[in-house]
Amino acid sequence: MCAASTNSSNSLKSEFLRLLKEDEEFRYAVAGLLGLDTILSELKRLRQDFLVFVREQERRWEENNKRWEENNRRWEEAYKRFEAIESELKALREDQKRLWEENRRIWEEINKIWQEIKLMRKDYEDLRKDVITLKKDVNVLKRDMRSVKKSIQRIDTTINRLAISIEDEANEFISYLLKQRGIDIKTEPSVIGQREFDVYGTNGVITVVGEAKTRAGAKTARKLIERVEEAKKIQPEKFPGKTIVVIYCMRATPDAIEEASKLGIWVIESGKERTQLSM
Repeated sequence: MCAASTNSSNSLKSEFLRLLKEDEEFRYAVAGLLGLDTILSELKRLRQDFLVFVREQERRWEENNKRWEENNRRWEEAYKRFEAIESELKALREDQKRLWEENRRIWEEINKIWQEIKLMRKDYEDLRKDVITLKKDVNVLKRDMRSVKKSIQRIDTTINRLAISIEDEANEFISYLLKQRGIDIKTEPSVIGQREFDVYGTNGVITVVGEAKTRAGAKTARKLIERVEEAKKIQPEKFPGKTIVVIYCMRATPDAIEEASKLGIWVIESGKERTQLSM
């Protein structure tokens, strides 16, 4: 009973659904039975609600468009600000790079200066050591100079003594040689015409004038002739009669002998007559 009823109900539903799909009159009849006015009213209300929804959506879209336009404007402004900030950042980066380069260059210069200071310090230390060594050398030199000075003083004393002894020897020996020739003249050091001569003497007929040297050269002979001529011009009365110019020396160079012979100078070297006495 139950199974037969279920099958009949299923069959009825299938037939009902088929008629709704295939039979238009049947559909209208069913709609009338179900209350078409109510359905249409409901559809109208739904349509109105849909129109309200559409207008609301349009309003929202307009607001959204306005918001999008505002957002776009803000984005454009923000992008412009971003570009300005980016430009400033780029300029700042370039400035910072330039500053880093400048700092690097400055540090390189500072490092060079420090290197130079180190070299200067080394040079200063070397110089200080050199100065200390130099001071020591100067002290040694001072001691040596004192020793040299004492030696020079002894040499000067010896030379002075030797010069005096040569002058004395020259005057004694010249007077002796003249006396052997029958000429009696006493010679001695004298100042004539503001010129000093180691040998000078006259008897009114012959005048003897000259120098006593440890060593005589050609220049000695020439200078002696010049000095005698100058003295004659200033004090001619000191040179009466014939003038004999003489050089008495311990050592005469060959050119001195040659020059003296040309100038007519009587040269006596270590007690020997090296040129002729012209009367």
